[in-house]
Amino acid sequence: MDQHDVVDLLNSAECIGITIWVGGGWGVDALVGSQTRPHGDIDIYIQKHNADAIIKILISRNYSEIKTDYTNEVHTVWQSSPEQIVDLHCFEWKRSNRRDCGAMLYPRSSIAFSPGV
Repeated sequence: MDQHDVVDLLNSAECIGITIWVGGGWGVDALVGSQTRPHGDIDIYIQKHNADAIIKILISRNYSEIKTDYTNEVHTVWQSSPEQIVDLHCFEWKRSNRRDCGAMLYPRSSIAFSPGV
């Protein structure tokens, strides 16, 4: 994925009111402020209730879901080409003020920042 693809995906989500948190290599690059290396994928985190809308965006861009050993009901992988992969992580805010990503719990403050690409 290149920076154009990432910005396009983030803008499409923002246009319909969905907040995306970016992790992995693109998350690091967002904090640095520029692309530091080529990326074959992007790790995005969204609230679970927004999953259908994000999936519609991905399908409209010719992405298809692929199954891997690590995918499950809160982590799916979408691919349109070998260099165009989206790791989609869904979470729900719990009353304990923690983010629930299946077996992983993170404090809300662990993603309370606004990086830019």
